[in-house]
Amino acid sequence: MALNLHVQNTYEPRWDAARGEFYFHLGLGEDWPRGQLNDWLLPAYVGGAGQFGNLYMNPNTEKFHLPTLEGVDFPKLRVRQATSDATAFYGAFTTVDRESKGDPTSYKITKLAPGARYTVAVSGAEVTEETADRSGSITVNAKIGTHTTVVRRVS
Repeated sequence: MALNLHVQNTYEPRWDAARGEFYFHLGLGEDWPRGQLNDWLLPAYVGGAGQFGNLYMNPNTEKFHLPTLEGVDFPKLRVRQATSDATAFYGAFTTVDRESKGDPTSYKITKLAPGARYTVAVSGAEVTEETADRSGSITVNAKIGTHTTVVRRVS
């Protein structure tokens, strides 16, 4: 608890609601936060005892073999959540870019079974059936804005 208070009082934690980002300014007087220094501080600020050590002592290596999101048109499209299991990818997206809202965009779901069939649902409305290409990828076409995507294996 004392470490959290020290970090909070010394390193200028900031919540940028317009961008949906949390970071530390570190007293440097710069316009943008320093990513590498923030990476070192965040474990002290969030989570419980032992979480930082678990990153190294008990790493989740299964995730490297599960369906993965790639090629997001960031910062126009923001990923709110992306998770997967052995049979599906689940993603939630949003934007803070009012000028681009409604524009077409695309992203890929990779590490799928090559040649396997998948349903692709964007916000539950459009459900199509696609076949993963030879590299195990499917391209999802959507619009910049708030939506969800579920890619689920059929065969």
